[in-house]
Amino acid sequence: MLCDSCKKRDAIIAYTKMQNNDVEIVHLCAKCAEEKMKEDLDFNNIVTEKVENFIGELFKLTNSIDEKELEKACSYCETSLKDMVKGKTLGCEHCYDEFREEINGILLNLSSSTNHKGKIPKSAGEKSIKKREEIKLLNRLNVAIELEEYEEAAKLRDEINMLKEG
Repeated sequence: MLCDSCKKRDAIIAYTKMQNNDVEIVHLCAKCAEEKMKEDLDFNNIVTEKVENFIGELFKLTNSIDEKELEKACSYCETSLKDMVKGKTLGCEHCYDEFREEINGILLNLSSSTNHKGKIPKSAGEKSIKKREEIKLLNRLNVAIELEEYEEAAKLRDEINMLKEG
């Protein structure tokens, strides 16, 4: 079979290309496959660079990090907060725990909350859905107490207790 790209050499690689709802099997020779991989790699490098720049800008937006804090490093991968400020990504999954306070501070500067308010995946399970509902009810309870609406607060308290029991 000839290469679908150059139509000159024998195809040695086949891959499935999906765009929108169309599925197409593409056959490529070694040379065209190498060029395709370079294109994909260049695209991935551009995306990675944009993500790194975005993270760097997030850290630059906050003035809450002083020089001493910048020296703090992850105990697992040794990535420092200074590395992240320079635009590098977090080094490993443990960085999120190691730099939790700094990341939360930055997120609070960018928005009014660090809590996710989007949809919960169906696969997350009942526990996540109940936790989200409990947080929502607790927030409403706090508002009711501040506004001295004690009857509403009592109803919300009962709903929270029923949610915890069930």
